[in-house]
Amino acid sequence: MSLKSDYEQPPYFKLWTRDWMQGSVRYNNTPAERGFFVDMTAMANECRGRREKIPVGAICISPDIPLSHTDIARRLMIEPEEFEKHLAKMKEQGRIAEDDKGIITIVNFGYYQWRGKKKRKEQPPDDKGSKYKEREND
Repeated sequence: MSLKSDYEQPPYFKLWTRDWMQGSVRYNNTPAERGFFVDMTAMANECRGRREKIPVGAICISPDIPLSHTDIARRLMIEPEEFEKHLAKMKEQGRIAEDDKGIITIVNFGYYQWRGKKKRKEQPPDDKGSKYKEREND
């Protein structure tokens, strides 16, 4: 099965660079674990572009059919043992979830990938406790 499709969503995912460079994913994980997380996010984006109604952030063939851990590891070009190790750590950190059907989901994927004129609250650069600034999405 190929994850290529006619995109209903853009063939990219947003990466908030300040959050990435200064966030907890960077500080709490090794380079291999960070690469795993970004690859999994890319896979979730590929799945959301499919015509079926795939839940936001899910890595699956259809809403009821997960991709197996072995298949995902093969697509990421890592050993199954390494996949399981990274998956366990991301689950422990609350970044990735897996439901009882085996569908893996990137937690908070939708929050970072919205489209349109929604606004995202941003911390002010100073620590004076002022109200959050609003930043318009492109």
